[in-house]
Amino acid sequence: MRKLWLLVFLLAALPASAVGLRCGQALLELGDTMSRVEQACGAPTDRHEFSAPYYFTDNWGNRRYGGEQVFTEWVYNFGPQRFMMKVRFVGSEITNITQLGYGS
Repeated sequence: MRKLWLLVFLLAALPASAVGLRCGQALLELGDTMSRVEQACGAPTDRHEFSAPYYFTDNWGNRRYGGEQVFTEWVYNFGPQRFMMKVRFVGSEITNITQLGYGS
């Protein structure tokens, strides 16, 4: 029984980024493209673009600088009855979907 409660607790603690984005009949998930998101959900309420350093570990275990990675974030405000959603893209593919507070 303890294991069951632990499992329930762990599942409840999953980050909001584990959700998908529903727009009309479309369910958008990680890996979907910007064009598919815009086609299903329309233009976002807010857009941000930023870059951050990209590091990777080579075959010998050394940490290497891989240049700057460009991120694009779109925020959708679906109104006061639904949560706002933030969609992060790298390149043109969804890498993260985060549920925000209620819209306005």
